[in-house]
Amino acid sequence: MKAAVWILFGVIQDGGGFTVPGGPVPPWGPREALLLASVAHLLAEKLEGKQADALRRTSLKTLASIALGQLSREGASRDELFALVQR
Repeated sequence: MKAAVWILFGVIQDGGGFTVPGGPVPPWGPREALLLASVAHLLAEKLEGKQADALRRTSLKTLASIALGQLSREGASRDELFALVQR
């Protein structure tokens, strides 16, 4: 059995969208982005070289950015966020 849908718009680059069959597809939220960045970091740990180092740094920066954004939305003050970054 083939599993396929027609992508009418969006979806491919996580902008949300609509597929047939299936209907609306919501965009990713912070939970999915954290998961993706975590997986990227875990995979990069298995690699060697400059590109792997860059991927590890990028994935960690992404994790930090998402976490800080969530904390900000939850009401953390600028001073609290700055203190976290300074650690």
